[in-house]
Amino acid sequence: MAASKPLKLTGHGLVSFWGITPALDVSSYAAPGVNREGEGGWLKVLLCSAGDCRHVLKSMAVDRCRNKDGRVQFYHLDPTLENIARNLLLFSIVFESPALLGYHTKVELFLEIFGDLKIREQTRQFLQKKTEDLIRLVTGDKHGKEEFCVFDLSHLRYKDKDELEKIFKRWINVKKDERDYAKSWEARSRRDLEARYDHRVGAYDWDYAMNLSDVGGKMITGPVYYRWRETGIAFESRDSAAYSFPNRTLLSSLSVSQKDSKYDMEGYWGDMLTSPFVAFGLGEDALKYRKVRNDIDTVSSEIASQNVLMDYLQMIFALEKPDNSSEKKEATLTEITESVEADSTDGDALLDWKSRYRIVFLPPVNNSVISDKEKYRGLFDVAYVGGHSLLDSLTGLMRMLRPGARVIFETPKYLIGLPKTRCADYHETLKERFAKNGFDVSTKYNREIDDYFVFTFPGSDSIRV
Repeated sequence: MAASKPLKLTGHGLVSFWGITPALDVSSYAAPGVNREGEGGWLKVLLCSAGDCRHVLKSMAVDRCRNKDGRVQFYHLDPTLENIARNLLLFSIVFESPALLGYHTKVELFLEIFGDLKIREQTRQFLQKKTEDLIRLVTGDKHGKEEFCVFDLSHLRYKDKDELEKIFKRWINVKKDERDYAKSWEARSRRDLEARYDHRVGAYDWDYAMNLSDVGGKMITGPVYYRWRETGIAFESRDSAAYSFPNRTLLSSLSVSQKDSKYDMEGYWGDMLTSPFVAFGLGEDALKYRKVRNDIDTVSSEIASQNVLMDYLQMIFALEKPDNSSEKKEATLTEITESVEADSTDGDALLDWKSRYRIVFLPPVNNSVISDKEKYRGLFDVAYVGGHSLLDSLTGLMRMLRPGARVIFETPKYLIGLPKTRCADYHETLKERFAKNGFDVSTKYNREIDDYFVFTFPGSDSIRV
């Protein structure tokens, strides 16, 4: 699906393949006393342009520990079909039975597909097989894999499913004249940096020190960030020579106008500044695994791997995260995993979470179009609004909220190149707008440390946009 946007292609890109804020337990933001007995006992959460699947994974993990009988439906409103396809793939990796895919392999595959421009041969083979399964899913094959039962594609249009099938086939049908991804990455970097390209390490260092590190991203260490800026490889757990195949899940098409004609140019049109490390490598969960040696933080890829793996273990087995204090401080990830696997009962746990969670994919249209349909009116207990949101209409959003619903806003805190006042300005602008429409905007927000801010919908009929 071509991304025909009248925007200048900058280092931030035109397609969001990963989130720009740390993972958040969005289900915990439901107002106190929300009755899950209604609507079949489901808590319903809307995620507008979340960027990836991180919030759902963390919410499922924490909810499994917090509510033994609670059920949650997550509605994904993604801006493009490429986003939907990627989310389906990443979710399916996590939901694969532990008997078929071990935890360490699962985490390595997930992070590699999630944030690396190039992948290994083993990953390419896995992607081929998993994509074939996803094609059967979107085409209505009744013999789809069991873990797909958590997905609800019934809200997508027929043309959406047809396009998804084309995207999946594009992932596995490699062209003979395949573009060199490394050269494409370099060409975009040259265009963005212009005269600074020959001194690009200095530019990387400036962006890291004056942007990411300055706003709380020190756990993304400089060398790892520089490597990603130079190569597009974020999570490198093996020898760099092993990463030789293009990660085609990061492909998208850009509509280009030249003289009197238009054509679609296929390539990587995503982020080249903020990095994939923010989604799983920062935030309160990552801080629990933080270690400083000689005043240097451990690399974000290791932190992200631990975070993703332990979130998954929480989700499946309803376990508490390991205690990182005192005597357990030096416990290794392998020791933790082996302990969990020794006591686990995979079958019962898998059946349990499959009945408790649903991930519903909505068509990639603006929220005003979604809200026009009666079935979405007054449906959601929580709404999440991402930085690349399709939130074109406040009125549309209000139609979809239940009285007392919480709305979580993602801040542009980690976006490189924006003014230092970016978060405060964004908060004040939305605060004024939502206050005029009766929202409770009194929740405290500290722009120095908070990645999100929250407003509460009162359910008033008075709408003044």
